[in-house]
Amino acid sequence: VNLLLSLFCGVALYLLCERKIGGLSGVFALLLYCFSPNVLTHSALATIDMGSGLLALLFIFAFERSWQNNSPKGELLAGVVLGLLLSAKFSNMAFVIFVFVLAAFKLYSKEVHWQRVARHTAVVLASAWFIFSLIYGFQGVFQIKGAMRHAPNLTYLSPLLPTRAYAALGETFTKQNMASPPYIAGNRAAWTRSYYYPIVFLFKTPLGTLLLLIVLLANFPTLWREKKNDLMWLLMPPLIFFATLWMIGYPLDGYRHLMVLHPLLFLAFG
Repeated sequence: VNLLLSLFCGVALYLLCERKIGGLSGVFALLLYCFSPNVLTHSALATIDMGSGLLALLFIFAFERSWQNNSPKGELLAGVVLGLLLSAKFSNMAFVIFVFVLAAFKLYSKEVHWQRVARHTAVVLASAWFIFSLIYGFQGVFQIKGAMRHAPNLTYLSPLLPTRAYAALGETFTKQNMASPPYIAGNRAAWTRSYYYPIVFLFKTPLGTLLLLIVLLANFPTLWREKKNDLMWLLMPPLIFFATLWMIGYPLDGYRHLMVLHPLLFLAFG
């Protein structure tokens, strides 16, 4: 199943890149994807990480089209895909932050009226919440639940989450606090816990991908002046995802939690 998800992810990457920029960019992005050692490795593992990458691409596609077409059906579709993405992994909550960042960008740039921004954001988030709650079961929704032992500040989320999802989130943070020090380069080192994802990203990401990312970030000011709208769709999602993962410190070690980044980065490189 994961091999099929990885295959569909490559197809989606090519089609999305071709649609936004052109055929050659799609081929370039697909080549980066197909010959990435990390993609080849994690495609053979029975995890949801490559599936999350596919859903992330589909969400970016559906979310962008919903803004372009100003269609209620498009907003609902984007919300449904976002709900599936959130149900796949808790770390994908970073894409909710992207929804708010994009709304703030639309308001700041004054591209659309504030009422449309509010309606669009509300419809996408509400439909995403409905799908998320449907998958986890609606039991416990709108009920205040007990405080999480290792994440008491997140108790305010309890009325919005089904009981099963809230319990799973609490278990996730429990594992985070009880986990052994991160395993890097054959050793476990407690000092790396706060910097685990930046370090493992530099260690295990191919040099070519890192160089392309450096070039892209070095030209960020120029690209922002000329193509700020494209940057919001192409570069902001992976940056927000990485920053969120770094700040919350996902509890389980492993580069696989960063695999959602790769299709998004290859899309930006294209």
